[in-house]
Amino acid sequence: MELAGFFISTTPVTQALWERVTGANPAVRPDPQGPVENVSWEHLTGQSGFLDRLNASEVLSSVAAGDAAMRFRLPSAVGASLPSPRTPISRKPQ
Repeated sequence: MELAGFFISTTPVTQALWERVTGANPAVRPDPQGPVENVSWEHLTGQSGFLDRLNASEVLSSVAAGDAAMRFRLPSAVGASLPSPRTPISRKPQ
């Protein structure tokens, strides 16, 4: 079996990253280096949510190196075991 190159990683979403992407920090206990808290699944995945904004931001362009197909996304049941080629994977903050 041969696979084309792809990226897979888990990246904790800090309050500083959340605020940079969304413009607000919803944390009850503010700490820029702490994990984001007090957000819902909808805040993350909804229209104009964190993932939409992250994919429209300079953060994506700085890691995509000109690859227009690259997107941050959450793994699906299949995607968790078979990642899409060259797609960074984020996960729901814990």
